[in-house]
Amino acid sequence: MAFVGVTFPGGGIKGDDPEQCWKIRRALDGLTRELGDAVVALRLFVPAYAEFIRAASTPLCPGELPRRQDPMVSRPPYLFARLFLLAAGRYRAILLAHKDLDPAFNNARIALENELPNLRGLCDSATHIEERLQGMARSIPIVTRPVVSATMNVTSSSAVFMEGLNGDAIEYTTADGELAELRGP
Repeated sequence: MAFVGVTFPGGGIKGDDPEQCWKIRRALDGLTRELGDAVVALRLFVPAYAEFIRAASTPLCPGELPRRQDPMVSRPPYLFARLFLLAAGRYRAILLAHKDLDPAFNNARIALENELPNLRGLCDSATHIEERLQGMARSIPIVTRPVVSATMNVTSSSAVFMEGLNGDAIEYTTADGELAELRGP
């Protein structure tokens, strides 16, 4: 398991403009908080997902009907995956809001978006579930696209995926009708 640490030089940020120094400090505090949330979510996701898989793969006795999984076992992987997604989205939003403050913020945002190209669309879908339930995105109907993968084959134009786990990836239908995913480490 990887360990993530954040180190700030010195005890504060110094410069000619105290207001800009204060804004940079607040941005760094926000980034540290969201990074911490993302790390916690990943650390909790791994054992929760392992328990979910163990419970789902328990063999049935002859003649036994499949039983509904206990939500205390089946929901935590989704919750932790969503927490990671939203923390990463908030991290991106903080970088975007401060892109003009210092070039490092914009460079970090661009690097994050290159690494996680579907991040904004996935966060929008996770946040605006009320629109996705209606097959809408920003009050415009979503034109869905066929989804063909190893685990599903949906060619109907009416399928909008609200939230799914596919291995270590969380998936949503984004505003452009694509099924997008954010894969864990």
